[in-house]
Amino acid sequence: MAGLLTDLSKDLATTGLIAISQAINKGRDVGFGAIKDQLGAFQWSAILDGRECPECSDLDGKYFDPNNPNVSWIEPPLHSRCRCIYVGVLKDEIESYEVPVEDLTRADAANYARNKWWLGKAGVPSVKEIAKAEAARQAGKKIKNKPK
Repeated sequence: MAGLLTDLSKDLATTGLIAISQAINKGRDVGFGAIKDQLGAFQWSAILDGRECPECSDLDGKYFDPNNPNVSWIEPPLHSRCRCIYVGVLKDEIESYEVPVEDLTRADAANYARNKWWLGKAGVPSVKEIAKAEAARQAGKKIKNKPK
């Protein structure tokens, strides 16, 4: 019973962290919407403290065109413990500093977003379910979802 409560506690904590990260980034999206005519790029900003994932580390500091439809695939949070944000960069800053804006392809976006499958409406799976799904994916098998 204690193990079940520990797993449940971890799942609830993860769900809370995801909700907070999503709320922060959705709030930032609203702010960006207010200046969309002046917005020249989004810059990915990760907290580089040794706890970041390889995808977030790779994305850190890159600039993306806000009009590129593929950018919506990788908006933060990218995974369950993601602490990243987009930083809005104005058009005149892009021009003044000659900032290199990445051409994000759909394939690149899908590669970065592969960890977002569990952010859907089904809720957050347990660590064991994630490990099982990853093992099945690597083995090329499909797994059935547990009945709710």
